[in-house]
Amino acid sequence: MNNRSEMQDLRRALRLTQEQMAHAVGMPLRTYRALETGSNPVKDYHLKAARYAAQEWVCQHYGDEGRACLLPIDVLGVARGVTLKYDQEVSQEQ
Repeated sequence: MNNRSEMQDLRRALRLTQEQMAHAVGMPLRTYRALETGSNPVKDYHLKAARYAAQEWVCQHYGDEGRACLLPIDVLGVARGVTLKYDQEVSQEQ
């Protein structure tokens, strides 16, 4: 499975619209659509951000009442790295 297919599968499994998934991942809808349609390549950090957002969404919507959804330490590190990389790309585009 390629990165683009996995991003689509994650979104569809959660029954989210592209707009909802873009919001969950923290990117503009236009950018998210370009990734899913293949207009822009899906890089590893895009996929990691989508996986993290999917996990967070599941925790928020299906977690036990009041019980925190604990994430592995490496997932938190990946999320921080994705945020940093995304901010760098955005600043280069401007």
